[in-house]
Amino acid sequence: MWFRSLNNRLLIGFLTGAVTSLTLSGILVYARVNEQFYAELGHSLTDKMRFIRAGCVQDHGTVSVGFSQEMLARLNPPRDPEFVQLTREDGSILLQSKNLEGHILTGPASESDEPILSRVTLPDGTTGLLAGHYFHPSKLTDEDVPRRLLLYAAHRTDRLDQGSREVVTTLLISSGAALVFLAVVIWGIVRHNLRSLHELSGQIRASRPSTKGTTFHLPKAPKELTPVVERLNELMAHVETTLLNEREFTANAAHEMRTPLAGIRNRIELALARPRSNEEYEEALLELLVIEGGLERLVQSLLILARLEAGTQRIDFTPLPVTDLIRRSWKPCFERAEEQDLEVDLICDPIFAPPRPLPCELLEIMCRNLFDNALSYTENGGRIRITVRETQPDLTILVENEPITAESQIPLDKVFLPFTRGTTARTPSERHAGIGLALCHRITESLGGVIIATRPREQLFSLFVRIPIAYEVDLE
Repeated sequence: MWFRSLNNRLLIGFLTGAVTSLTLSGILVYARVNEQFYAELGHSLTDKMRFIRAGCVQDHGTVSVGFSQEMLARLNPPRDPEFVQLTREDGSILLQSKNLEGHILTGPASESDEPILSRVTLPDGTTGLLAGHYFHPSKLTDEDVPRRLLLYAAHRTDRLDQGSREVVTTLLISSGAALVFLAVVIWGIVRHNLRSLHELSGQIRASRPSTKGTTFHLPKAPKELTPVVERLNELMAHVETTLLNEREFTANAAHEMRTPLAGIRNRIELALARPRSNEEYEEALLELLVIEGGLERLVQSLLILARLEAGTQRIDFTPLPVTDLIRRSWKPCFERAEEQDLEVDLICDPIFAPPRPLPCELLEIMCRNLFDNALSYTENGGRIRITVRETQPDLTILVENEPITAESQIPLDKVFLPFTRGTTARTPSERHAGIGLALCHRITESLGGVIIATRPREQLFSLFVRIPIAYEVDLE
């Protein structure tokens, strides 16, 4: 639980990165400082060897050295001695530091002016840096044969290593102190900046989806949180719209079902108010049957809409000519069109042979609702034009009706909401409840198509549907 905190994660991440960086830096600094110390020691040994070489003279085959052990002892401090050894080519010693008595320095030596440096174990058991060099002393006479001498100079390196460690230790201690200070500062900065998230969390906890106009505000928040706040406000607006639509849907659905139920009750009460003839009872039953049919269609539409919204509606594909599907869907509307004296143009030009597999059940429900919508909102004596085309790979349906009734003069963005196009005042036997286009919209979406409502002219209403029919279903 402790590590799940963003504040703790950022702090641990910073400390881990800083400690790793400091460790690598310490190793690099130690190597560099140690290398520099050894280089300086090498220069010091080289200079001392040149100084000793300058005191070596050859005269008539004899080599004399202008230094003694006492002089070497005075040149070297007792706490940090150096080891010097000068020998002839045959190995006999000409000059040797007192601290080398009984020991012989051996190691690589160069023939050039610069000695060879190597690390060796000194006679006192400590590690040291050894410089070896062959040279010829200065001759006082030209007749002398040059004598070849070997000069070694060495120095202990334990103090150099200790100095390097002290430098790195001091660096790490100061860096660790700075790291602790920075960790406290960063912890405070992160905690301060995370207050905006805590504030946002509090606002979300206090918000209620049912509260209208709920928005979140973080005026002092970092700019990185601004998109989050904006998306949350958009989400709340969407939730508010959804809840509002749901309330309106529930209220409208209850109203739509109450109207036919009240009609059924009125017809029954009226029939039972006094004794009636068989003909009157039969007429009442017929009226009840009409009302029940409308109620049943409403419930069926609501059920299909709910299944489509939940994604549980089964979609079966059947090879069927589009012309047969359109004619079968228009058949229940034929008598209503004649009653309203409407001019109907039905154009259907299929091209696919054999017919493609179609979701016939859903397409028939959609077409019937499209045609019913056109009949319900067209003035008597008006015109309805239905154009159906099969294009690779789509099925397109265009339904146009004019002149439209006054009840259809609503914003186009509300056309596909349930119950928005229902008749405002009607008898219980009215067929249109205003759920048809909402059902068409959901069917079209479930089939991967689009439906568009337009009003090209003031009195012309148009519905365009495009559904892909190139389904990967094999025809048998």
